[in-house]
Amino acid sequence: MDPVTARLTFRAGNRIPEIWHPETGRIEPAPVFSVKDGLVTVSLHFDPAEAMFVVFQKSAEGVDPIKTFARDGENLLAPGSAQTASLTQSDRKLIVNTSAPGHYKATTASGKTLEAHVKALPDSKVLPGPWVLRFPPKWGAPEQVTLDKLISWTEHPDGGVKHFSGTATYTIEFEWDGTSALLDFGKVKEIAEVRLNGKDLGILWKPPFRVDASSALRSGLNKLEVKVTNLWPNRLIGDAGLPEDQRVTWTTYQPYHPNDPLLESGLLGPVRLVPVARVAFPEAK
Repeated sequence: MDPVTARLTFRAGNRIPEIWHPETGRIEPAPVFSVKDGLVTVSLHFDPAEAMFVVFQKSAEGVDPIKTFARDGENLLAPGSAQTASLTQSDRKLIVNTSAPGHYKATTASGKTLEAHVKALPDSKVLPGPWVLRFPPKWGAPEQVTLDKLISWTEHPDGGVKHFSGTATYTIEFEWDGTSALLDFGKVKEIAEVRLNGKDLGILWKPPFRVDASSALRSGLNKLEVKVTNLWPNRLIGDAGLPEDQRVTWTTYQPYHPNDPLLESGLLGPVRLVPVARVAFPEAK
């Protein structure tokens, strides 16, 4: 699956499109749209497997929506363009959210121009390890292992780790300068629940496995905890090769065999902190 930037048209009359995000409950007006002959056309970016509701409640009378949006001359609204930035609105101000420095320019439907410059950001930081990985009791795995680098559980030499199915917890401590940043987890098999410095940052269940960590990051030492849940087959495959009295699981139907291939599992990474900037456009010219 690939990300998609699309222009969608709705027979909604002269109304403002609102974007309702089902994963977080966040509701925001779409800054980029146009109204003509009772049709509302809105530009939306979808990450892989992403879905959203488009709701029309408020009149667009007197609203001056964004018509074009570019960075250093590159049209960021064109289908297939790299999604290096997004637009949001806060307190009636238009905000550019980005990890890419450059000169940003937007024009409104009435022809007004908004410009903002984003300075160079710090480099991304990879969290290579070591990671402490803890397992729940009585599921065949040791209480905890230490990983010098992130690997699939199926690559670990311990048979209990190799065949573990369930939820295991990764922890790591790292230093940061307090800059606003996204946490990008790279590849996850299958679901991750993220907690940073004790703050719950939500559950990630589809790519890109990424969350805004700015509200929880602090200068100095930070502690990251990631609970990862994989699929069921690995434990059933492991049990298929054990005597019945040593098996962890019991099922009325066993479709797996001891030599069946195992499914990649766990936090595979790389895990990166990606600095982001949020810059408000000044008043339109």
